[in-house]
Amino acid sequence: MTYRPLLALALLALSACASPRGEEGFIPFWNAAENRDLSHSPQLGVSFPGSQAPGAVIPFTMDTGSVGVIASADHFRPEPGARSLGPGRRAYSSSGVVEVGEWFLAEIALHAPSGREAARARVPVLQVRRIECLPSARRCTPQAEARHVAMMGVGFAPGHGPAADATPDYNPLLNLTRGGHGRRGWVITRHGLHPGLGETEGFRFVSLTPRTASSLPGRPDWNAVPAPIGVNGTTAPGGVLVDTGIGEAFLSPPDGVALPRGPAPAGTRISVGLPGGAEWVAVASETPSPPGPESVLVVHDGVPFVNTGRRFLLGHDIAFDAEAGRYGFRPVSR
Repeated sequence: MTYRPLLALALLALSACASPRGEEGFIPFWNAAENRDLSHSPQLGVSFPGSQAPGAVIPFTMDTGSVGVIASADHFRPEPGARSLGPGRRAYSSSGVVEVGEWFLAEIALHAPSGREAARARVPVLQVRRIECLPSARRCTPQAEARHVAMMGVGFAPGHGPAADATPDYNPLLNLTRGGHGRRGWVITRHGLHPGLGETEGFRFVSLTPRTASSLPGRPDWNAVPAPIGVNGTTAPGGVLVDTGIGEAFLSPPDGVALPRGPAPAGTRISVGLPGGAEWVAVASETPSPPGPESVLVVHDGVPFVNTGRRFLLGHDIAFDAEAGRYGFRPVSR
């Protein structure tokens, strides 16, 4: 749910929901049926089998703009004797929310809307005790006792803070102990999630560069997705993040594009070059409608980039190959 990746570039859907293109192990989003235009972030059913309240399945926001499982104490209570990994915090630059608590090693289970368990992982979970706000927060209310926090970050190259607690070992989809199919990674559509990189027919991939400072033995980490960024006809190398945690788009334009910080003027044309000569285009509007973002905010963050927001999935499926360092796009029809 961060508005940008770390730009270290060298530069209750129904359980009977059919899995797109027959993908094995497909997990429909819990809110797919009522969220056809992605007005809300997609949700996955999550439980903590080893916790003090096992069995409860909770809808978690599935966020490709952050890394790690984040839950308040009303959702996650580690089992007695659970291994503490020390204090932690997670900051979301899109909203300014800072979640503060303690990391515990825990088992999590992913569930289909029917309640069927579809996959498991063992990863650190941040039990959030309180919520603070960044000085530049856009949407944040401090809470001395955090409640109703349920976020599952499945992305990479996060743009918030140091990467020490955002490495691949914090990503549940890269640490499956049960379920999943194919290489380590995922395929995400507007309908649901495929844990593991299996069938990739129709995808075109772009290569990622290694993020050596946060890579682990046998678990490489990767920088943001490189892409040409265009604004009103001016194009420059940059990066793109498809962020399912937010509805708006964030834009850092190329040098020479005179746009003030804040809401982009109506008619501002943004393009992101995709593999194979394809292009994603959004036009800022005072009355936005799908498949465009809910709004476009200009941030000027040094390197050209676009965070597309979740409505990108109305036109493309996305795939992440965590082993080979590839990110894929597959056009779909609405």
